[in-house]
Amino acid sequence: MHFTKTLVVLLLPLLAITITSPTPDASTDADLALLEDRASANLATLKAYQHLLSNSHSQITSVVNKLVGPSNNVAGQWTGTAGASFKAALSRYRSDQARANAELASLARGLGAYIDAINHHESTNKKFFS
Repeated sequence: MHFTKTLVVLLLPLLAITITSPTPDASTDADLALLEDRASANLATLKAYQHLLSNSHSQITSVVNKLVGPSNNVAGQWTGTAGASFKAALSRYRSDQARANAELASLARGLGAYIDAINHHESTNKKFFS
């Protein structure tokens, strides 16, 4: 009898913890679903934007490459101050264009990494919950 009383006294705190511990309910699930809906992204829009960025990068690279020959030809025809001014402006243009195009490519890569992360997260969730 003494053993039973001791066991009951020891188990009462455990029973109290079990009774008062929160359990998931439908409202919690609904709140999580609402939060996930707000945090989700439209992948089709993101992929279209990434494609646009990549195409823009390619087109800008093509235009810059087409300008190299004619620009060098014009720069070679001018001498003195006019030639130096044209060459300096052309050099600044190429530098600015290269930096902007590199940043455009970096943005496209970053967006691609974000899309990959979303896809990985969604596939992990599907594996976990199915």
